[in-house]
Amino acid sequence: MSANTVRRRVEKFPASISKFVKNIPLITSERYSADELYIFIKGILKYLFTLNDADTRVCLSHEMAECKDGHNAAELLIEAAKRADKTPAEFLTDKLLSYGVAHKDVYTANNPLDKTSTHVADVYINNKKRNNNIQERFNGTIRAFLRPRRGIKKKTTMLIEGFMTYYNFIRPHSSMKGRTPARMAGIVINGTNEWETLIANTA
Repeated sequence: MSANTVRRRVEKFPASISKFVKNIPLITSERYSADELYIFIKGILKYLFTLNDADTRVCLSHEMAECKDGHNAAELLIEAAKRADKTPAEFLTDKLLSYGVAHKDVYTANNPLDKTSTHVADVYINNKKRNNNIQERFNGTIRAFLRPRRGIKKKTTMLIEGFMTYYNFIRPHSSMKGRTPARMAGIVINGTNEWETLIANTA
């Protein structure tokens, strides 16, 4: 098998798997957290916004943005609510204004169930009761994953999609007794090779 064939298959499967797993129901908590980290794509600064369930650690949505301040994070929140099929009771972020605007537009104004959702925007690392440490740890995992892979070459790279599948469904989490975020959210992958099972079910 040629190197180009391997590359094409590696680029193909993450997109297909990502689309497939979005239709699998999740059991999430009532607390979501969001944060952003900077990433260089061909030497140009971009920002990766991510939103996770605070309890199961599942990454519910992510998107690449051209800027940090002024970015419209509404789609990030919409995708997470659609993925989990619920509006969170509590939304934890830093003080970036984009999160507050998006929370008001998505989890408050357009809430079909008239459910109360609180945006907690004063989280910081040394606050024992209200912090975003889980999200910061997630950012560190992304950076560790990207570091040996010589950077990202384009905005729509499958490298990020592949990482999200790996993180949610395959990578065991030490603080959750070796279980994956997907397992914590009620998804069980049978078989000895999780990638093989995901590819087979996707196909």
